[in-house]
Amino acid sequence: MKVKMDRSVIFIALVLIFLLPVTIALINKLGFGVGQIETETPVSLLEPTFTQLPTLPSDSVTGTTESIPTHTVTEPIGALEVKTLTTDPPWLYFPDASISALRVLSCDGAEFKALSNLPPPFSEMQASSDNVHVAYVTCSLCTSVISNDNPDSLLDDKSLVIFNMVEEEVENIIALTSPVSSYDSIDNSELMDVSQSVGSFSWSPDGKTLAFTASIDGVSSDLYVYDVDEKAISRLTRGPGQAYSPIWSPDGRWIVHQEVRQLTSALGNRVDAVWASSLTDSKNVKVYDANGEHQNIKWWVSNTEFVVTHKDENPGLNRLYKALILRNELTTLYEGPIASLAMETNGKSAILWLTNDEIIFIKDPYTDTSTSLELSNPSHLYYFEEIESYVISSDNGISFVSTEGIITQTIKDSGYVVVAPDGEWFAVYPETYFEGDTGTGLRLYEKSGELIKEISSGDVEIAFWSPNGQFLYWVENMKLFNYGVEEDSINLVIDQLPDLWTFDFSWLP
Repeated sequence: MKVKMDRSVIFIALVLIFLLPVTIALINKLGFGVGQIETETPVSLLEPTFTQLPTLPSDSVTGTTESIPTHTVTEPIGALEVKTLTTDPPWLYFPDASISALRVLSCDGAEFKALSNLPPPFSEMQASSDNVHVAYVTCSLCTSVISNDNPDSLLDDKSLVIFNMVEEEVENIIALTSPVSSYDSIDNSELMDVSQSVGSFSWSPDGKTLAFTASIDGVSSDLYVYDVDEKAISRLTRGPGQAYSPIWSPDGRWIVHQEVRQLTSALGNRVDAVWASSLTDSKNVKVYDANGEHQNIKWWVSNTEFVVTHKDENPGLNRLYKALILRNELTTLYEGPIASLAMETNGKSAILWLTNDEIIFIKDPYTDTSTSLELSNPSHLYYFEEIESYVISSDNGISFVSTEGIITQTIKDSGYVVVAPDGEWFAVYPETYFEGDTGTGLRLYEKSGELIKEISSGDVEIAFWSPNGQFLYWVENMKLFNYGVEEDSINLVIDQLPDLWTFDFSWLP
């Protein structure tokens, strides 16, 4: 049987056969092909393209008028924990109570280590001048443990820790109080005075002797010394009064301390007398009778002279004294409503901040005449030996005052001032916690007063220089940063600081 085909079908089939190659070629050319053996990608698709933005005329630029600081900001990698620091001192150290250890940082903040397991600090830590020992007070019961409401409470268990930095070990732990039964004969108010007076301490200028107050051998606080070479304790005083706040003379011959009747009143300690103890002569000398005045020893101005402040219930009777060992007398330098003061290192001049916010300059020999400085609403007052100048922060700005009482320059800034050890730089950061809030940030200046840069715009809590002046450190949001002056770089050093006791940073120079 034959199959008949319609002519139209044959015609359509011939047309499709003819057009098929042309259709495939067209599809490939348009890039819609599938299963191609080779494809060529235009080079222009692999290269980035840039669009040149138009340059605005200078008169059309908007924004702040302050210039943007130009400096290098390194990636915040933080300090590397190591077993041994690879750089020489100065080193920065601070306590970390969370691990009962002392953290130590290299000066540049690149490395840190934990020294050893230590009793947690209750007081600030003080390094000896020879950088061998660190001393601090530890206490596990240091709350308000003695009160009339709780007559059976125990005496604070304060101990003095002496840590050898070279050997990296605790050299001695000295209990600062006697067994509790020793205090059965005294009442709670006297117990409170004992509890508060023990634990003040001070290193000798040569770093070999630690003077401290303790109630080891009796029911009152006395003056003791610890000899680091002999590892021996010696008692220097005995008596019913509370020995408090030992301070060494610059030559290391005398230890001046207060005999205190009552501690921590609203105006300060009530002092019965001030004494000086000599290790070389093995004697105690009463410098003067204080007769219960509220006094504080401020500065030494020579090896035998020191300055004392007195606060009175009537501010107009506040006084500035100078005491001389072996004279048993006080010389009144100024009487009036003193709120705060700063004094030249050698005691030849002073600036007083009065309770009415007046600022006055006085010069040795101190007389009734004084020079008023036209500065309003002061907030901070310093004397910096590095630049031999007073610095006052007020509504006028930050003013520098010479030791002759002349305002040499004023910059438009406010807050705390920290001066580099070589005096070539200073930094300013604001007060951020009290009513006198002056803003945020950390700014670096040359000694001429020229603003170099704003290092940080955040809430800076404290700032300080390394002893060699190469790094400015600061704390911001519980992070530790530094600025390298030579490298012109900002670095994150510690990403999360432990809870510090008043930011207890110390340098081993």
